[in-house]
Amino acid sequence: MSTKLAFIALLTLPLIACAATPGADDTESSDGTDDALTSAATSYAFTCKNADATKSTVVVSARADAFDIRATTNGATLFTATAQRPSLSVRLDDSASANAVVNEFVDFSDAGLQVVPVDGPNALEIDLAGAKTLLYKTPAASMTLSCSFDKAKLLGLLKLKLVAASRVNLTGVKAVAFDIDDTLAFTTPTFTRGFATGGTPAPTDTVFWTHTNGCDSGCNAQSITLPDGTTKLLPDNVASTAKSSAIELVKRHKAHGHKVYAITARPDINGDPLRHFIEQELGIAKEDVFFEPDIDQPGNPKGKADRIKALDLDVFYGDSDSDITDAKAAFVDASGAATKPIQTLRFLRSPKSSNRKAGKLNKYHPGYFGESIITGSYE
Repeated sequence: MSTKLAFIALLTLPLIACAATPGADDTESSDGTDDALTSAATSYAFTCKNADATKSTVVVSARADAFDIRATTNGATLFTATAQRPSLSVRLDDSASANAVVNEFVDFSDAGLQVVPVDGPNALEIDLAGAKTLLYKTPAASMTLSCSFDKAKLLGLLKLKLVAASRVNLTGVKAVAFDIDDTLAFTTPTFTRGFATGGTPAPTDTVFWTHTNGCDSGCNAQSITLPDGTTKLLPDNVASTAKSSAIELVKRHKAHGHKVYAITARPDINGDPLRHFIEQELGIAKEDVFFEPDIDQPGNPKGKADRIKALDLDVFYGDSDSDITDAKAAFVDASGAATKPIQTLRFLRSPKSSNRKAGKLNKYHPGYFGESIITGSYE
């Protein structure tokens, strides 16, 4: 897996995609996080070379509310940039796999949520994989610099935490849960089937969820009559695919005697095929799969946070920003004080996921809330 840091900055350099070569495995500390993540350093300088072997020095400096990036060549400034916190956006994907290039990613700003095109203005990318490249372009030209830097030092400066599935800290853990869509499984095909009905993912849309939930274990082509009276053939050979990283983690937790649950924000409309899929493909019992749509229903909890609290979870895995914030909110009292620690970990979305096109309904900022990111969890 290649690891990319995308700086959305106040400069005239747009982001361009790159294909990185695999690097050597990174050394991890005993608690499952990369070394040097708690570095107190405020700046880090490294050397890069242009295609003509011209050397440049790049300095990344951290301030309380911003990151400053400056590159110089022979004493002359090549570019400068300031990335205001929290406008550091992270892209993590496998550039060697099919459909891996992400065309959009999300940036937080004072103006709200922004979707920034890869080929748009005001961005710069540093690739932390084996290739270790810095890419940028102006309207007049583009440049790729080959750099020499210590990944752990740069991660420490940026306070990003990466952890392998085999290194997640299990000390004191008794109960864990996983989100389903883009966490336990790649489910875009089933949602494509649901949208083909002409419906929407509103919790009360029976037609949409009957087909979406009903196809996780597999569906063939089917003709349906739409509300306008027309007939439509729905997609064939539709099914969800369990993520290998999730399978590994579920097995690891079970091997340690932990109770493992699945929690989804989908409504329980024709939910048995999804329960069957989770049990057969991931080994989580049907009765331990919970549907928690974020709507008020008398006698039922609202959203994932209440279920996380009711299950007294120690660890929660999810892909979306709301997965992380819901887990943290589950154990907070009226005064805002934490009543219990919970470990939150972020899964990466598949490059083929329909949720990789970020928008207000699928906020996706791996590492933004200080949670560890599961390396390789895009599949």
